[in-house]
Amino acid sequence: MRDWIIFLPELFAMLAAGWFFLACFAKPNARRDYSTALVFCAFGIAVSLAAVNMHGILFSGTYQINLFSQVFKILIAAGFFLAVCLCKDLGGVDEKYHSEFYLLMAICTLAMMMLVSCVHLLTLYISLEVSSFSLYILTYLQKHGDKQFQTGLKYFIIGATSSAIMLFGFALLYGAGHSGYLAVLSRTLPANLSSPVVLIAFFLSFAGFFFKLSLFPFHFWAPDVYENAPHQVSTYLATVSKIAAIAVLIRLAALCSGQGEKVAYFLIVLSLLSMTVGNLSAVGQNDFKRLLAFSSVAHAGYVLIGILSLSALGFSSAIFYAISLLMMKFVAFMVVVYASVDGKNIAIAIWSSTFGFLKTKNVKDVPIPSHGNYLGGRGRSCIIAFIKSKLFHI
Repeated sequence: MRDWIIFLPELFAMLAAGWFFLACFAKPNARRDYSTALVFCAFGIAVSLAAVNMHGILFSGTYQINLFSQVFKILIAAGFFLAVCLCKDLGGVDEKYHSEFYLLMAICTLAMMMLVSCVHLLTLYISLEVSSFSLYILTYLQKHGDKQFQTGLKYFIIGATSSAIMLFGFALLYGAGHSGYLAVLSRTLPANLSSPVVLIAFFLSFAGFFFKLSLFPFHFWAPDVYENAPHQVSTYLATVSKIAAIAVLIRLAALCSGQGEKVAYFLIVLSLLSMTVGNLSAVGQNDFKRLLAFSSVAHAGYVLIGILSLSALGFSSAIFYAISLLMMKFVAFMVVVYASVDGKNIAIAIWSSTFGFLKTKNVKDVPIPSHGNYLGGRGRSCIIAFIKSKLFHI
């Protein structure tokens, strides 16, 4: 009985998925689906908080419940709740697909909750793939524009490639450590980190989670997917999937046990490249969600700084940054959701010094002050004016 209790957050996510699976056969009702999803998510956070101090081992030692996994489950449940809070006006998804939308989000949340507790290479891979396939379909649900198929296919191809590379790395880790259990690998691999096979195994194993984190050079899917996916899906991608990726990267990096100097050098290079490419690429964007996508690329480099330290203090810093990232990205996408018209994308505003107005696209009408201190060119977004009008009634 105790085994079922410590598995309670995952069971609750499974219950939510089952409910929306049955709702798929009922008459579409956007208000019903939204209210039900909100209730499930709120109770999901409560269940995750109640299970935070639980410990245990399940499924023949392949699944570990401890404080580390439970904290990340709380963050995942909170991210799911915040993403659903933005679904009251789900303008980017056809109403007849709302039940499927929540079903896929619940399945993805379940997979990510399992991902952060997996301590075996095979269960890690399966959980990652279940969450990825749910996101591939969610990306395709955007009803506006004509690039959904192209975007979904690109996301799928890059994701499948990253998974294949990661699986090859897992195979090498298994061969070098003679086990798929992370606890066993943490005892056998540190002494062999100078071996080229072990180093290559680590580099390849990180690939699938670099893809989730949209770290350079696995970030090429992010701008197109963020731009062409429904706003709520982009919010989920920018928050929940990043938290799960950070959790697993910490687990894999911990296998080095402070002895992975060459692994740290590799991560330093990727971190610097990701920060540089993400920030420089964001400068020239004319779509607000593409800008946020490149912001995620840069943030992936920032969070990797804590992980590459390969120390408990660095891992704690990465967890703190994951919490900050959840709130920052949610607020940014909340503005996108509430400022956009019928779920369409928001164009970056251009200040015209000649005519004295902001050129915007697909943004709700808000009063724009003619005396504002705006930078020339593509520097400022109409989002600033929207926030001012809502908060300060300018």
